[in-house]
Amino acid sequence: MGLVISHGAFEGGYIRFNIFRADILKSIGGSFPPHNNPQLKSEQWYWRADGKVDDKFNRKNYLGLYIFLCHSDCDGEIKLCDVKLLKKELKSILPLIEEYALSNDKPELVEMAETLISGCESAITDNQSLYFY
Repeated sequence: MGLVISHGAFEGGYIRFNIFRADILKSIGGSFPPHNNPQLKSEQWYWRADGKVDDKFNRKNYLGLYIFLCHSDCDGEIKLCDVKLLKKELKSILPLIEEYALSNDKPELVEMAETLISGCESAITDNQSLYFY
């Protein structure tokens, strides 16, 4: 049993999915629980590993990514308008994901990000949301 995101965007275990989200966030300098910094709240993620406000990566500038990072790992949907944002934002940070994956020996991270982008593209083509099962 595990998580499936429609349109081939993701299929795998819940732990793998959360590691994937954590690695995406780490690639842009953020932190996903569990944190290395004990001053960060254990139940939330941060755009920056030090917990401070980031002028570039934030909810306003990366709403699609924000919705993805906050989304339940077991059910629900990401609406089409947000899928469009997520695709654009993932493509914009793909070089950072590639750099992080290379320096942390995580080649599967790039493949997973590209698969998610392709799933977003399929959902957009089908004029549908991404559904989590």
